[in-house]
Amino acid sequence: MSLISVSEIREHVETGIADTALDNLIKVAEQEIVHKCGATLTQTDEIPVYIGQYNKWLWLTRPADSITTVIETVGVSDTTLAADDYRLYHQSQLKRLDSGTNSRSYWGDRVKVTYVPRNDITRRRGALIRLVQLMVNFTGNRSESSGDFSCTSLDYESEKNKILSSLQRVGYFS
Repeated sequence: MSLISVSEIREHVETGIADTALDNLIKVAEQEIVHKCGATLTQTDEIPVYIGQYNKWLWLTRPADSITTVIETVGVSDTTLAADDYRLYHQSQLKRLDSGTNSRSYWGDRVKVTYVPRNDITRRRGALIRLVQLMVNFTGNRSESSGDFSCTSLDYESEKNKILSSLQRVGYFS
């Protein structure tokens, strides 16, 4: 299901494009967002722990509202950790606890964390609207002139990347 409907896009983007074509642009924009920023409802990070690094801390790629599963690999052995084996700090940092069900002083060789990312639907909807506006208004011409009128278009990829980068968190507390 889309984050935004065709009729909602039409409130922000003036265009004569047919509904089905506009819906396709919405889907493309949503795919761009997911590709750059991850899925909306669930995220899985596979985190290698570097040999010789005795790490008590791991950092998630996105802030988490809750942790679903943590699977730690030591050698070839996988262990699904209990909730008392780690603690989440500042929505992004996982600390390995040496007092839990599967206690260890440091993280194993690899850790796979599945979690519910912090809700950023409002920010994604805003970026989605801006991406669709960019797609609708993009002409493919670098510059255009007619009589006394002249204009230079923005670079599509650069503008798209600016919009997508606006969804990236600035720091662990953003």
